[in-house]
Amino acid sequence: MTDSSLFVFDTNTLVSAVLFPNSKPAQALQKAQSNGFLVCSDATYTELNEVLMRPKFDKYIKPRESSAILSSLQECSALDRYRSCHYRLS
Repeated sequence: MTDSSLFVFDTNTLVSAVLFPNSKPAQALQKAQSNGFLVCSDATYTELNEVLMRPKFDKYIKPRESSAILSSLQECSALDRYRSCHYRLS
């Protein structure tokens, strides 16, 4: 793989990666980040925002942490065009 590789993850995988840092989805996301760029759509960002803000996830991740992750991810969300960014979980 080259640094120009682009990776797309569905919302469910992103949620699992965020909530469980040692999970297979988190490992896949980390590998993708080290080998290229994560791209996402506005729809994915919006869905991830809605899911992470659900009260049932408060026991896994603090709202402040969710907001920081969402802010980082928002930098690479685009509906009409995709642009790459380095999104990091930590």
